[in-house]
Amino acid sequence: MATRKSSNIVPANSDELSLEDHLKDLIARGLLAPGQRVTEAEVMEERGASRSRVRQAFQRLAVEGIMIIEEFRGASVKRLSAAEIVQLYEAREVIEGLAARLAATQCSVGLKAQLTRLMAQLKACEKSGDWLLFTQLNNQWHQQIIDHCANAYVMGLMGRLNVPLHRLLIKHFLKPQEIAQANKDHGEITEAIIAGAAETAEKLMRRHVRSAFKKGRERMAPDAA
Repeated sequence: MATRKSSNIVPANSDELSLEDHLKDLIARGLLAPGQRVTEAEVMEERGASRSRVRQAFQRLAVEGIMIIEEFRGASVKRLSAAEIVQLYEAREVIEGLAARLAATQCSVGLKAQLTRLMAQLKACEKSGDWLLFTQLNNQWHQQIIDHCANAYVMGLMGRLNVPLHRLLIKHFLKPQEIAQANKDHGEITEAIIAGAAETAEKLMRRHVRSAFKKGRERMAPDAA
């Protein structure tokens, strides 16, 4: 399958991913661009999947709003309008804020260890200026909180939002001071979750998402037509 040149972010092991997750991974990492056509033949050849299996994967991603299927044109990666980007972040603020609240009410030893480890790695990115690594670690930090919220509906909704969110984030370069500010937020949220301060964790997470959107809004432009 023709894709754009890969970034330095460590790629997922595609052999371990389902067909849908493989396509999501390519889109999230920007290797399949907005508006880019994805043909059944390409996916069949690359993954060794049957035509019916590929069509099912396309249909499921279309239902999730990640791809679109048009008559006589086939499947392509969905473009996001300015209004859709705003709606995406509005939904993320509420849902991820709830995830932080829930994670704080039942913070396990394992979650504490994972968040602490990731915070140390995120802080190291402030000195190295490695924004690609920061993006990867940032996604992992957010995912840990979602994975430990113990609410299947929250996890499912965030799963649908994550692909376009990750793609938007990786489209723009983060400056060192932006990494530092994001890490300040991460540290405060981590402390609230570990302390079991559920209301504070939700408030801080919602502020973090809202602030990140405002600061990056100019660079999170609608996908080019």
